[in-house]
Amino acid sequence: MKTVSMLEIAQRVAPGAVENAQSVLDSALREIHSELCRGNTVDLPVPLVLSLSPAAAASPHEDVTQVLDIAAVEAAAQTYHIMYAVAEKDFFTNVTAQRLSGSRSRVTIVEGKDDTLVSVRQDRPDLIIIDSSMDDGHGLIREIKSDKETSLVATILTYPEGSDPDTYSGLKVCEDEKLIEPFEFNDLISLAQSELGRAIEERGFFQHEIHFQFQTTEQSIEEANDFLAHLVEQITEMSEESQAAFGVGFREAVDNSARHGNKNQERKVIDTIYLLDTEKVTVTVEDEGDGFDTEQYITRGKDGNAIAQARQRHQEGRVGGLGIMLMLKCVDDLQYNHVGNQIRLTKYIR
Repeated sequence: MKTVSMLEIAQRVAPGAVENAQSVLDSALREIHSELCRGNTVDLPVPLVLSLSPAAAASPHEDVTQVLDIAAVEAAAQTYHIMYAVAEKDFFTNVTAQRLSGSRSRVTIVEGKDDTLVSVRQDRPDLIIIDSSMDDGHGLIREIKSDKETSLVATILTYPEGSDPDTYSGLKVCEDEKLIEPFEFNDLISLAQSELGRAIEERGFFQHEIHFQFQTTEQSIEEANDFLAHLVEQITEMSEESQAAFGVGFREAVDNSARHGNKNQERKVIDTIYLLDTEKVTVTVEDEGDGFDTEQYITRGKDGNAIAQARQRHQEGRVGGLGIMLMLKCVDDLQYNHVGNQIRLTKYIR
C-alpha cells in the first residue's frame, strides 16, 4: 500500500490545470474540516467515514491534509451483502431478492432457522432481513445478537399483519428495525439502506451490541441475569473476577428497577442496552418508574455512609441506599439520567 499525495490526485482530476485543481481540493478539504469541527456529518458520494484526529482537535489551524483522517469503509466497487431469510423459497421470495439487489448490494436467500444461522456465522452479511414466514424469528435474532462475532449484523424483522411487536413473554432480544405487513416495498428498501449505513459506521466503534427487554417477573429477571453473564463471558480480555463484579452490579441495578421503579408490576418492562468496545463494557438499565433523587443517594454511596443512612431509614420504615453503594464497588462508573429511571454501569476491561 502506498501513500497518494494531493498533487497526484490533482494531476488525475485536471491534468491540464494542476494548480487550479489542487486549490479546489484544498478548499474542499478545508470546508469538510470546518463542518466536522462544528459537529456536522458530511455526506460524500462514496462511502467514507470522516473523523478528526486528536491532533486536529488540539490544533485546528494545522494543515487539514495532515489532520483529517479519511478511512474508506467500502471501496466503490465492493457491494453490501444482504441476507434474506425465509421459511421456504417461492416466487415472491425471488421477486423481493431482485428488488433488494442493486449496483452496490447483493442478496442471498436462505431457508430455515438452522441454515440461516450457519450462513450468518460463515458469511457475516452486512444485513439480514427475516421474513414473517420464518418460524421463531425472535429466537433467530437472539442467536445472532448474543454472539459477539455476529452481533453487529444489522437485522430487520417483518411481522405478519395484525401482530403486536410489543407483545412477548420472558426475555426478548430486539431486532434493529421492524416492519408490519402489509408495507410498501420502498419502505423496506429505505429501511435496509438506513440500517446498512448505521451498521457499517458502528463497526468502527463497537465489538458487541445488543438490545434486550424483559418483564418484571422473577423468572424473567433471573433469565436476564444469566443472559448478561453469557454476554460478559465472551470478553476474553476481562478477568473472571471483573466479569463477576460486573454481573453483581447488573443484578443490583435490575433488582432496583424491578422493586423501586416498576414496583414489581409484572407487565412493566425493563429495557437494557449492552455495549462493548475495545476499552470498556457498558450496560444501561431503564425501568418504567418515575425515578428518584439520584444525586443524594450517589453522594451517600461515595461518601461511604450509606450503611448508617440505610439503618436510619430502616428504623423509620423506609428503604434504599445500600444498592448504589454496592454497585459503586462493582463498576468503574455509574450514572443516572436526569429523571432517575435509567442507570448506566461501566467497567473497563483492563
